[in-house]
Order: sequence, then C-alpha cells, then structure tokens
Amino acid sequence: METLTDKVQFLKKDQQFVRIADEVSSDNGDIILIIANKGVQLLVENLLKSLENIGLKNVLLVALDEQIHSSLESKCITFYSDILDSSVGYLSQNDYEFYLLTKYKFIPLLALLELGYNVLFTDADVALFQNPFPYLSGDADVVIQYGQGEITNYEEYMQTGQPMGDMGDRYQFMCTGFFYTRRTHSAIIFFQEVFKVLESKYLEHSHDQDILNEVYKKNPSIISVEVFDPLVFPNGGIFKSTSLFNNQVKSTMVMLHANYYTGLKSKVELLYEAGGWYLSPFRSFFILILKLRLRKFLQKVKGLNKLL
Repeated sequence: METLTDKVQFLKKDQQFVRIADEVSSDNGDIILIIANKGVQLLVENLLKSLENIGLKNVLLVALDEQIHSSLESKCITFYSDILDSSVGYLSQNDYEFYLLTKYKFIPLLALLELGYNVLFTDADVALFQNPFPYLSGDADVVIQYGQGEITNYEEYMQTGQPMGDMGDRYQFMCTGFFYTRRTHSAIIFFQEVFKVLESKYLEHSHDQDILNEVYKKNPSIISVEVFDPLVFPNGGIFKSTSLFNNQVKSTMVMLHANYYTGLKSKVELLYEAGGWYLSPFRSFFILILKLRLRKFLQKVKGLNKLL
C-alpha cells in the first residue's frame, strides 16, 4: 500500500509533473497551487476566472479525478495521475472523506517545495480581486491567512496590525486554505514535520489545519510566520461577522475565502454578495440545482442501504 510519502516521491520523479512545474512557475519561482476534484469544479472555475481577471497565469491545478482534469485542462495547466485519484463528489466538513481529502494538498505542496519552488496555495472557495504577490515582500517562511472568524480586539488590531495579540497567542488561528510558503530550508523542514503527523493520522477524523497548528505550537521557532491582514485577506467568518466591510474596505480586499460556510450553495452566495462571482448566474444556478438534487438522491440511497 502506497503511503503519502510515496506519493510525494512519485511526484518529484514524475517527468510530466516536473515539466509542468517548470512551465508554469514565474520568474521568481512562484507557483499558485490549486488541488480539486469534480465536487468543487464550479468553485474552481470561478477561482480561475478571478485569477485570469488580475492577470495571474502561474497556476497549477492538481486534479484529483479524471473528470475535473478533462473539463478544465483547456482553461489552465492541469496535472492528473491516478496515484492521486480521489473520485468523490462535493464534501462538507461533516463528511469523513473530507478530512482525508484535505490532507492531499500537502502532497504536491511538499513535492514543489522540495523541487525548489515557492508555493501560494489556495482552496477552491476563494476569489481574488487583486494580485496578492505585492503583499509578500517580507522574508517570512510562511505567510498565512488568519483563521478565526472574528477580530477579537479591534483597537489593538488597528494599532498593531495584529488581529489576536502576539504570535504566541495566534498559533491556533492559522488557516491552511490560503497561504504562501517560500522554498526555504526552514519551511521544508516544517512541512515535512506536518506531513509526518498527517501520515500518522491519515485515517483519523482529523483536520489538516489542526495538525499544522499543532506542529507549530510545539516548536514555534522552527519557522518565521506572518499572518495576512484579516481585513485585506478576509475569511468568510470575518466578512460576515463584522460591520467593518463597508464599500471602502471592500474596495481594498485582495481576496475572500468562503470558509465558515458549509455547502456549495452558501459559498457561491457569499462570493456573489462580495462581488467575487464571475461565472454566468444562469449556468451556475443550473449546475447547483443538479448537484444538490444528486446529493439528496445519494443520501437517500445511503439511507436505504442502511435499512437493507
């Protein structure tokens, strides 16, 4: 049985993967990494459109099934291998398979880091409004999105730019849905440590974000970390839980991450409300209805199987 480590080594030796990484990387060695299966295709298409709107082309989509690979290979550079196949539909955070799938992001991430690239990883439920790279001018090993759904001390945040005290207080608030990691030795060692824990807990009902924060908490000196300004790089919780998002603040947003929203429909609605939905509303509505009906049908089938 192949381990997660085996999959990393496979990617590093796969000539197609190595060639594609070299092809898409920017002059600075930056790659925007997206990992997705067919269940989030609608969100990925919107994300790709937002990247296209701001002129970013250094994008690599690692497809976790043949369907999303064949559907999107004409829209961006995609890589697919059956060694990474995970042919499941849309998963909510209540689904056991969701926790298995989230751990897959670290396979191509670690492979790219060890091959010498900087990686901006983004979840599918993100829309970008501006180029994020000008906000990465520092030298921190990792720059990561703030994970908590509120700014606990707004006055302190306005004075210090830190949403939750000093870094020691913030370790549990790093969000693995949007982050940038440089190809430093410290970053590679850190993600190798994260990967070891992921592999040991692969079949457990554990979230990759919790594991990353755990590893950092045990040894915060292992890497230097910066947290994106939560009003410039907001998550869904902050966007909806604060009255700070007036039109002026909205105009300065670099991105929005629709986490804190469960279900495809609610994520699409949030991005639409924020002005970050770029696909045809008629097509989006049609696909959403089909997906929701299919999901309800599959849930009924599961229920019937339990009765038989």
